[in-house]
Amino acid sequence: MSRHKRRIAGGTENGYPSCMAKPSEVWDTVKARYLSGEELSAIADDLKLCVETVQTKASRTGLTKLRK
Repeated sequence: MSRHKRRIAGGTENGYPSCMAKPSEVWDTVKARYLSGEELSAIADDLKLCVETVQTKASRTGLTKLRK
């Protein structure tokens, strides 16, 4: 069994399929939209992410303290 990521046909050089954004890019989108006034639950639903995961990461990174 190989330790290397398996290449996906049609993927990019970073190993992600071309239809998927990198997690850091997705988080940048979440942050920008939250700071512009959208609710985390609406952002998560729109991006098809787990609401609880987005809320937990936002809380852990201090994002929820920036917009009060």
